[in-house]
Amino acid sequence: MLKIAKNPEWTHQIDISVPVDGGFETHTCRARYRVLDPAAIDPTDAANPETLLRAVVVRVEDLADEAGQPLDWNDAVRDAVFAMPFVQSGLIKGYYRSVAGAREGNSDGLGVLGRRVN
Repeated sequence: MLKIAKNPEWTHQIDISVPVDGGFETHTCRARYRVLDPAAIDPTDAANPETLLRAVVVRVEDLADEAGQPLDWNDAVRDAVFAMPFVQSGLIKGYYRSVAGAREGNSDGLGVLGRRVN
């Protein structure tokens, strides 16, 4: 039986490829998502990844500052996290994978509005 929730939310562990000298490091965090409401996306701003993230990300957990001190989710942290292109990519891919159930090596499941973020 498929149960239909009015405002579904879920949490998934997300891999973020963080650029470093000579390549990337994989960092992880936990993202709490909600179903995308297309009405929440301004059609004139649909190509902006931050617009999509504000519509689908409830919060991100397991964040730390440069010294390794835990960060609590708040507006300032959200703005800083959403401004980083490599985090945008990981969170958007994580959202579509969590909705579509794509596995590594399969399609990204990206049906993102606007330009693709890598």
